Amino acid sequence: MKSIYLILLYFLLSSCATIMVSVKKTGDIIEVTGSKNELYLKSNEWMVRNFNNAKSVIQFSDKEAGKIMGKYRMNSEPELFSLISLIVKDNTVKIEIEPIGIWAFPSVGGYGPEKQKEIYEDYCKKEISKLIESYRKYIFSNEDIWVKPGIK
Repeated sequence: MKSIYLILLYFLLSSCATIMVSVKKTGDIIEVTGSKNELYLKSNEWMVRNFNNAKSVIQFSDKEAGKIMGKYRMNSEPELFSLISLIVKDNTVKIEIEPIGIWAFPSVGGYGPEKQKEIYEDYCKKEISKLIESYRKYIFSNEDIWVKPGIK
């Protein structure tokens, strides 16, 4: 009977554990046609469009240096934040995304801690890759995204 209680206690406590995830800074250098000024404005627009909650903020911008940095909330539960850095030059943009703070996820039953860590790290890497791909698509788009259809 004691062993049953110990097993139940183990599962109860293990389901409350936290999995710490370690994801490194990820980035890309994108060659795209445009002046430093054009790419800076477009990069700033992209950040404004993607920073769609009060916890995601542009923290630094310097048009002359061609640099924009901001804290971005990756998702809601748990709250995961990254520092996004955009550096623009004529015909080139560099994007870097660096996880900040502690990236911790609740442990769930069914997998051991190492497998859960692997699953969560893959999830985080995919989310960062999606964000970089979103930027890449936006910076290459030629349309004026601020114009609503039917309004000139």
